[in-house]
Amino acid sequence: MPDRRGYERMCTVGRSGTRECSRVEWTTDAGNTGAQAFYEALGAKPLISKVFYRMAGDDLTGPPL
Repeated sequence: MPDRRGYERMCTVGRSGTRECSRVEWTTDAGNTGAQAFYEALGAKPLISKVFYRMAGDDLTGPPL
């Protein structure tokens, strides 16, 4: 029997989200096709309209705006 822990965790997050928020969003690496297939099997849809940004390292210590 396949390990269903990930599936059950995501379903728990999805069910709890319907009571307190209107959606659940998360990210995965573009090359992680296993995760993408898993999320799509749950019914999640990839959003090409979103852009993911990150600041790290020296970017966090730069001058204030």
